[in-house]
Amino acid sequence: MANTRQLIEDIPLPEGRLTVLLRLTELFSDQAHFWAHLGRFYAIQQHDTEKAIGAIDTAIGLNPEDHVLYHMKGMALRSQAFELMLQPDYEHPKESLKEVIALAAMRIATQWHAQRG
Repeated sequence: MANTRQLIEDIPLPEGRLTVLLRLTELFSDQAHFWAHLGRFYAIQQHDTEKAIGAIDTAIGLNPEDHVLYHMKGMALRSQAFELMLQPDYEHPKESLKEVIALAAMRIATQWHAQRG
């Protein structure tokens, strides 16, 4: 993955990086590697955890034996949990806490599955 990551990082503008990643997943839709990079980009560059998790889930579906993909998903879920914790919800604080707990449970399940693999 390091070579692909360096190639993507060498593209100067985020829009260009996204265009290349989307094109790679279009041309090589059966390659978990490219879906994982797209998920990483969504999570780190765009802070869009929903899209990140979707792309990483696609990667996991293509290569369920790759434990690194589960780690990536766990990191995206972690980011999502932190984002929820930073958004004050004064009307329904208990509901926000329930969302964070549910995300934490999903993360634990993801890690458990990765360790078993």
